[in-house]
Amino acid sequence: MKQERPTNHSNGRALEKPATELVVVSHHQQYRLGRRQVTQIDRKARIRQYKETLPPAGVFRVRNTATGKSLVGSSANMPGTLNRHRFQLERGSHPSRELQTDWSALGADAFEFEVLDQLKPSDKPDYDATEDLRVLKELWLEKLKASGELLYREAGRGS
Repeated sequence: MKQERPTNHSNGRALEKPATELVVVSHHQQYRLGRRQVTQIDRKARIRQYKETLPPAGVFRVRNTATGKSLVGSSANMPGTLNRHRFQLERGSHPSRELQTDWSALGADAFEFEVLDQLKPSDKPDYDATEDLRVLKELWLEKLKASGELLYREAGRGS
């Protein structure tokens, strides 16, 4: 019995190999696209691992390099919080009016976003970093004030 090659119905010529090949094998639930193989189980494990991985928590500052003034804050999700501060400043909606005024006058190039300290992740599933972050932030505020650093007044929650 001779196997027929798939044809392109518009011109009748035999097709070589499809550009992307998608094969579904139900027993292993394995998907193959080109040369890359990812099993459904691996994919689900990676998604679960991503969701369970906690973002870095710690103390950060937004520093005005022109005046040396800083806004110090703490967060259980530093990348997200720093992104929020930058977004609010770029949109002119930051809760600290003093910081917003300086940003608007000096521009983004006059500011640095820095991580001052980071908490080590806890092995305990019910661990709440709120108190540790508060203490760590207070330590940094004392240290910066002692060194003569000028600080923006805090405005609102989570800064």
